Amino acid sequence: RAQGGLEASFLSPAEQQQREEEEEEGERGWSQSLRNTPTPSFKDSSGPTRKMPPTSSAMDFFQLFVPDNVLKNMVIQTNMYAKKYQERFGSDEAWMDVNLIEIKAFLAYMISTSTHHCESVLSIWSSGFYSNKSIALIMTQARFEKILKYFHIVAFRSSQTTHGLYKIQPFLDSLQHSFDSAFKPSQTQVRFDFCVVGNLTPFFKTLKHSMNQQENLICKG
Repeated sequence: RAQGGLEASFLSPAEQQQREEEEEEGERGWSQSLRNTPTPSFKDSSGPTRKMPPTSSAMDFFQLFVPDNVLKNMVIQTNMYAKKYQERFGSDEAWMDVNLIEIKAFLAYMISTSTHHCESVLSIWSSGFYSNKSIALIMTQARFEKILKYFHIVAFRSSQTTHGLYKIQPFLDSLQHSFDSAFKPSQTQVRFDFCVVGNLTPFFKTLKHSMNQQENLICKG
């Protein structure tokens, strides 16, 4: 200790302060010295948690993540909203309560627009280039528009309007649970946590700005 005090007497105030900071960091586990840290071995199982038979359809895989109980809730909430809406704004004679089969067809129409590109989902029933007769026969355009008008996932509550995703939050929660249950990531696969999105927003903005600057430089070059 005396030797350390003797050495310290020959240090400048700045060097002495730096040394004290390094000692404090060392006590907390931090140091400027590089050390090899062994990586913990990954021993947990990974991959799908359920083996699907070879005869499984696309719908079977879809329902691994969106089971009937989630779809039935959409049926209930849609019918409840349609009832409340008509109590307030008047009866809609063209409306009939939606059922589970129709909700599945309705969602299939919406999902199909990601693979069958068109001007709008209503183009499916048109006679033009974007028409799709194979699925247009499943449901009429008038019925689709009615379900679209009243479609709801969660009951409206004014106290929840401050949360931007409150109208679909139960569905997102269910999806997250289904994803976690159906597949276990390996050591090299990263699970994205929606809870950290808010904390990473400044980073995404900075990254986007940096990428835009690089694109501008490339274009000018």
